[in-house]
Amino acid sequence: MLKNFFINNRIDQQFTSSGLDTLKHCLNKNYFKNYPYNVSYSYNSRGFRDSEWPNDINKCIWGLGDSFTVGAGAPIEHNWTSILSKIINQPIINCGLDGASNDWIADRALELLAEICPPTIIIQWSYLHRRLINDQQIHFDTTATTADDIDNLINNISRVELEKNNTRIIHSTIPYRYVKNPGILHQLILKKLPNGAILIPPIVQVDFARDYHHYDKITSQQYAKSYAELLP
Repeated sequence: MLKNFFINNRIDQQFTSSGLDTLKHCLNKNYFKNYPYNVSYSYNSRGFRDSEWPNDINKCIWGLGDSFTVGAGAPIEHNWTSILSKIINQPIINCGLDGASNDWIADRALELLAEICPPTIIIQWSYLHRRLINDQQIHFDTTATTADDIDNLINNISRVELEKNNTRIIHSTIPYRYVKNPGILHQLILKKLPNGAILIPPIVQVDFARDYHHYDKITSQQYAKSYAELLP
């Protein structure tokens, strides 16, 4: 079941750093040195930074996204799936992948819909410029224009929406700090989505994880509260 829901090089692994979350690669070394929380990375038997999945996974809420969903740079209890789980008192399965493209995220959502049909999937879409090309995650598709990038996100949201059946899908995006007018972009995307698609308004990043790139607990709380308001 869910044969593509494995990150093989992370299965049952534990690390003290990941990606940008190192003194060498972080964006602010002083901030990294003075970060007040302990950060570690423990991955389950499928390679996700999450506890072991419960037996009744078809009844769970699923969270899909990239390293922001993983909670890179912060304690696991600071990521939005952990915070949302406490708010609603229900387990949230975290299927975040570092560097995930929107194509990969959409593929995983479609796999969930085909095999599990869970009650709710919450998706936090990644950077517009990422692509999955020949099964490789490409961080920047240099052949694409900005319009292509936007169309790619709209296409991925739409193909998930068309297969959702009775599953509630909540769509959101990471904080687009590199976008000049995220509110305008949000309206543009929303107008082109299938009727009934739920895309929460842009969330502003107000704090930083240890790597000084990803968001931390306060921003996660804003996402979690926005999602909780849309749940029964």
